[in-house]
Amino acid sequence: MKKMSMLFAVFIDRLNLAIALVIFPSMFLDGSYSGLLASVPTSIKPIFLGITLSVYFIGQFFSNGIFGRLSDSYGRKRIFMMTFSGTLVGFGVTALAIDLQLLWLLLIGRLIAGIFAANQAVAFSAMNDISTKQTKMHNFAVLEMAQASGFTSAGLLGGFLSNSKICSWFSYSLPFWTIAVLVFLNLI
Repeated sequence: MKKMSMLFAVFIDRLNLAIALVIFPSMFLDGSYSGLLASVPTSIKPIFLGITLSVYFIGQFFSNGIFGRLSDSYGRKRIFMMTFSGTLVGFGVTALAIDLQLLWLLLIGRLIAGIFAANQAVAFSAMNDISTKQTKMHNFAVLEMAQASGFTSAGLLGGFLSNSKICSWFSYSLPFWTIAVLVFLNLI
């Protein structure tokens, strides 16, 4: 597996996580957005926000060990391609759910994204496989930098691409569509 793919996987995973943390609170709690929870009382909206954010972590919790073992048995590259394909589906479903304003579909999209966020564990395992004693610390430091870059880039990317005041076609779903395109390009 190529080192750049591993770096991109951990960057995208943290970008995915942080963009949800940036976008979802305003999407769920902002009174001007008439989307997903238009008919839900304001006092209950934070509960739906918490559930939507949590399903990602629930998926990730249960899948990391499974995909880690599968990558040991079937090879890192094969499982990495599977998890990255699942990540693409998760982003696409999330963006589509926001566009269609379907909460149940958004929950499914976030769960799929969480399940396949195991690509990060596979990337760390693959990096360990290709590292020597001399390069291991450097390689893992670079992976950690990719994670931090993804997390910090999310605020800028999510805030910018979801702001329809900047451009009329910017929306809450655009950051997720953008990441889906980036994941697709990485798969190619």
